[in-house]
Amino acid sequence: MPIKRNEFILKKGKAKVFPFLFGSSIYYSYICIEQLKTYTMEKIIKLLVFGIVVIIDYDEQGRPISGNISTELHEDGEDEGIDLYNACMDAIESMVLAHAMAEVDITSNGYIEGLDTAVNACAGNY
Repeated sequence: MPIKRNEFILKKGKAKVFPFLFGSSIYYSYICIEQLKTYTMEKIIKLLVFGIVVIIDYDEQGRPISGNISTELHEDGEDEGIDLYNACMDAIESMVLAHAMAEVDITSNGYIEGLDTAVNACAGNY
């Protein structure tokens, strides 16, 4: 299930959103209307493979403070093989999120090829 931007806004209360582009990524700055204080800046990265969406929140100094990832990598079922496959997908999701938080370009062709290879290797084993 994709992450919705509005969920963040609702958690912070009344806010005004200022979207802007930087390179191939979309950033959102949230300004609290009542206090006129910037809470955070958000970067949303959408990959064209596996339904991957990464959201990174930054503090006022531009340092990443938290991140979230959603994908279409998991399978439903009760089979032991599916549980192992989903565990592998959890590890891949964690790695992608960690790389994004460390400012690695997860949108590059080489990174996406490596990601595809890793997912296919896990799928082939379970």
